[in-house]
Amino acid sequence: SLRGGPRADRKAVGLLLRLGRAAQACNLFLKNRSKVMVHSQQQLKVEGSVVLYVTKLASVFFDGLLESVQEFQRAFAENPESSSAFVVWADEQLRAFVDQFTRQLANCKNLGIVADCVEAALKECKKLCNAGLDFKYVMHKLMLDSLVESINESRDRLIEACRLKAAEETWKPLDFRTDDKQLSTLTLEMRNIGIDDFSNLVFDGGKVDLSRTTISFCKVAHSFVRDVLRLYIPELYGVFIESTSGLFQEQIIIIQDAMGEDQYLQEHPFILKNADRKSG
Repeated sequence: SLRGGPRADRKAVGLLLRLGRAAQACNLFLKNRSKVMVHSQQQLKVEGSVVLYVTKLASVFFDGLLESVQEFQRAFAENPESSSAFVVWADEQLRAFVDQFTRQLANCKNLGIVADCVEAALKECKKLCNAGLDFKYVMHKLMLDSLVESINESRDRLIEACRLKAAEETWKPLDFRTDDKQLSTLTLEMRNIGIDDFSNLVFDGGKVDLSRTTISFCKVAHSFVRDVLRLYIPELYGVFIESTSGLFQEQIIIIQDAMGEDQYLQEHPFILKNADRKSG
């Protein structure tokens, strides 16, 4: 019990084992460990960022699970037949943790934060490997539906943002001739996402041969792909292909719509140049 502490628990379990009642001893051990795990997690305060709370939650959970493994191995070293019951119990604990974990991320609209949280949880999960338990695959499987939902929702939000940006587009080169600092910042941002030749697109002392829509798309597409790859597991391959292609398909539609507008007839060469940059 929590009141008696670990020593009292070990004493009661040890007594049952000496009486040859290994099944009862195992049930008592696991029941007590469940209470300890729940109590430890309940002590956490829901405050600060989602990443901070989830990281603490994962640390407390996997520290508790590791402690349970070590305690079980010591107590039941002479009773290997009890190991299967422990594995079933550990699986149940993991499912409860993932359920709590995914609830914390349910309203998160930033895929990067979701990736931060998943990486933090998996890092804590590795603690069990040294104790002979590798739950990484199980965790991925349990989180799969939640990850798919997060990826698809993020794609839909980005598509909507692209549409809103396109609605304000004039299909003119960006002009930074009076703002060198902003141009330098943008050049650095573009280099950071892999567009090393961005400076070649600057002309007339500060104009950029790309539209605002194209610049925005480059940023969001890079961010989206980067975050999805941080979450990537083989089971997400189809989702990755579908969501990424959906994002690019939306940009194709935006280009096609612009080319079909009479008001942009004179801008056709510029629009096509932007389309070429996106495809490249």
